[in-house]
Amino acid sequence: MHKISCFFGCCFLVLGLQGQIQKRLSIATSNGSIFAHTKDVENTKGARPFGIEVEYAWQHTDSVSYRKFFGLPFQGIRFSAYHFDNTILGNGYSLSYVIEPEIRFSKKVGIAFKASAGLSYLTNPYRPDFNPTNNSYSTHLNAYLDIGIRPYVQLSQQWQLALSGHYRHLSNAGIKLPNKGVNWITSEVVLQYHLQPKMDIRPILTKYKKQQWLKQNRWDIYAFTANRAISNESNVKYSVLGMGINRAWQTGKTHALTIGTEVYKDYATAKQMENDRLLGKSAIRAGLLLGHEFLWGKIRFSQQLGIYMFNQSPYYPSWYHRWGLLYVFHPRWSAGVVLKAHKQVAAFPDLRIVHQLGK
Repeated sequence: MHKISCFFGCCFLVLGLQGQIQKRLSIATSNGSIFAHTKDVENTKGARPFGIEVEYAWQHTDSVSYRKFFGLPFQGIRFSAYHFDNTILGNGYSLSYVIEPEIRFSKKVGIAFKASAGLSYLTNPYRPDFNPTNNSYSTHLNAYLDIGIRPYVQLSQQWQLALSGHYRHLSNAGIKLPNKGVNWITSEVVLQYHLQPKMDIRPILTKYKKQQWLKQNRWDIYAFTANRAISNESNVKYSVLGMGINRAWQTGKTHALTIGTEVYKDYATAKQMENDRLLGKSAIRAGLLLGHEFLWGKIRFSQQLGIYMFNQSPYYPSWYHRWGLLYVFHPRWSAGVVLKAHKQVAAFPDLRIVHQLGK
């Protein structure tokens, strides 16, 4: 155990990070099962991916960090390497940002909730002449997302053992087809080493929770654009252009409920309907959206469920969902990326600019 402690300590010195914060190194073994979510990816059913993950994380405990998140989560960088146990899918390597709020039941027992986002390099994408049955991904570089839950027990002041479960997703968000995505569920055994004795932050949180906070309700208008393809064989991209309005009611320090409407023209759908001789049909779509936002300082993470109010194309279901990450760079302006999906299949990510109206 002493040699392992020295190893982790040396790793920390190499990183060269300084500051009075809690720091942690983790290593985990991962085993899972592919979720074949559509008939197009039935050829991946039964695969049992396995891999290893290494993570460096830190936790600020100052009042500025609390006002940013209205909590004191761990944040970190994680590297993952995994084999999909399927010759069609090959191997993957991911680098992701992690945020991890936790609930401590005592000094030794707690539970953490993890969310990660990053990029993955996948080794075996779809190619018509090389890997024609891979409907899951067609580009080497893909977006990576996961959510998980991690109960843990403190073995000592610096060592922690955890078990975790995650739902993981990979796709290129519809930039190139085919792109049904890779979805898999995993379980992990995690060994964590805190570079200083782990603090009990419950007294700190109790003090910070007494601070006042300003409730804010907003009207936002926004414009967005995207590009997407319509077939596996073509690299031609078509534009998506749209705008919308959104109303947000803040219900807590880190939460808001939203309702909005949007309208956009999808030139890829227009081309697809032209190819299918669907004359006289409009490529304009309009939707009504209900949703929720996590408010983390300058970061807004949104989830919305939409219903089409106008949609003459025959290719999509009547409902969709959106997942967004916006950065507030000015009191009245924010910008970011929002992913649109139908059921389990990503439609496209859009880039958008948002302006807050009024006070």
